Amino acid sequence: MPRLCAFCGCNNRVGCGLSFFAFPKDSTRRRKWLLNLMRADLSPDMTREESDRAGYVVCEQHFRPKDINSKGRRKRLAPEAVPILLHTIKEEQRDLEMPSTDVHAPVPLQDTPPYEQVVAMFNKLLAEKDEKIKDLKSSLQRERARMRLMKFRMNSKIRELKRKLEQQQNSSDDQGDQLTAASDCLPQAAKEFFDKQIAMAKVRKHGQRYDKKQKDMAIQLYKQSPSCYSELQKMFQLPSSTTLRRHQVVSQEASPSEEEDREPLGWPASQKDTPADPERGEEEKLADVAGWVVQKVAQDPEVSACTKCESLLVETNDTEHNYHTRMEKDAVSAVKKSTTSARLLHPSEAFKECISKCDSVIQKIPPNAMAPKKLKAYLRASGAFSELHRIHPAHSKAIERVAVNKYVMCRVVAELKETAQNRKRTHEKKSAACQELNVSTLEVNQD
Repeated sequence: MPRLCAFCGCNNRVGCGLSFFAFPKDSTRRRKWLLNLMRADLSPDMTREESDRAGYVVCEQHFRPKDINSKGRRKRLAPEAVPILLHTIKEEQRDLEMPSTDVHAPVPLQDTPPYEQVVAMFNKLLAEKDEKIKDLKSSLQRERARMRLMKFRMNSKIRELKRKLEQQQNSSDDQGDQLTAASDCLPQAAKEFFDKQIAMAKVRKHGQRYDKKQKDMAIQLYKQSPSCYSELQKMFQLPSSTTLRRHQVVSQEASPSEEEDREPLGWPASQKDTPADPERGEEEKLADVAGWVVQKVAQDPEVSACTKCESLLVETNDTEHNYHTRMEKDAVSAVKKSTTSARLLHPSEAFKECISKCDSVIQKIPPNAMAPKKLKAYLRASGAFSELHRIHPAHSKAIERVAVNKYVMCRVVAELKETAQNRKRTHEKKSAACQELNVSTLEVNQD
C-alpha cells in the first residue's frame, strides 16, 4: 500500500519521484515534527513505533534545500531539519487523480481537518508560545533584578564585615602592644606568674599541671590565710587544697625531718615558732593542739564539708565558757520579751540543762562511731533540746551546732592522739631495734 505524505494538505505519494523521510528516533525532534505537520489528529507524544506502523513519512518538498544532503546515493536530512510549509498547491491540482498501476485494492484516505481549521490551530499555538515567552522574559527580568539587589546587599555586608575585622585586628594589636609594654615593666617573678596563668587558662580544668615552685608558693599562701587563699582561687589558677596536701606528703616522704613532721598544712605560727620542750608531756602537747583546733576548725574545709553547716560558730578566740555565757544572756533577753515566759522554765536553767544533756550524750558516743549528720538526729531524738526549743528555737539550733562542733573537735583530738601513739610505738620499736643492734655490736667486738 503506497504511503502518503503526512504533512497537512499534501497528497504526494511514495513512488512519485520524490524522496520521503521517516520520523526521527529522538523524542524532542519527533515532537517538533509532529507540531509542524499541523495535523490535529496526530499527538505530539506519538512514538517512533506508532508512526512506523501507521506509515507516516514526510516528502522532501517540506524541507529547505540546505537541510537535505544529496551527495550520497540516498538523500539524508541534516540533524536540525524540521518540516515546514514550503510549496503551494494550485487549486486545479487538488482535483487531479493520479492513475496508479500499482494499486489493486481501494486505498482508504485519512480524514484530515479543513485547511482553515489547521491554520487557526497553528495561530493559536503560536500565540500561546508568544505568551509563554513573554512570561518567561518578565520572570527572568524580575529574577535578574532580585539577583542584582542581593549582590548589592552581600557586597555591602562584606564591606561592613571587613571594616569590623580591620577594627578588631587594630584593637587586638593595640592591646597586644599595651600588654607587652606592661609585662616589660613587671618584675621577673610577676612576669613568670602571669605567663603561667595565661598558659593555665588555655588548658581545661582537669588537665592543669603545676610545678614544684608553684605548689610551694601556694602552700605559703595557704598557711597565711586559708580564707584569703580561697578568694585568690576565684581570681587566679591555683592548686586546690587537696593538691597541696598531697604535695606536702610527697615532700615529707622525700626529705623527712622532725620539723616537717610537727607541722601539717596550716599549722599555727605560735606552734611553729615554739622550741621543743622535752619536759612537756604528750598530753600537754595534745591539749595545745586541741585548743588550736577549736580556734581554726571553722577554716578547715574538710570539717566544714563533714558537718555541712553554713559556719561552725567557732570563728573567734573566745573560750567555750565565754561563748556559753553569751548565748545564755541572749536567751535570757529573748525570753524576757516573750509573753509566755512566766509559765516556762527559767532560761538559764533550761540552757544549762540542755548543755549538760548534750555533753552526757556526746560522752557516751565514741569519737569515730557516728557521723556529724547522724549526731544531730541522735541529739534531737534524745530530747535534750525539748525545753529550750519551746523558749527559743534559734538558740536550740545554735547549741545543736555547738554540740556537733565539740564532737568534731573530739574526733580530731582522738585522731591526733592515735597518731601520737602510733609515732610513739614506732619510736619505741626503732629504739629497741637500735639497742639490739648495739648489744649485737658489743658482743661481736668482745668476741
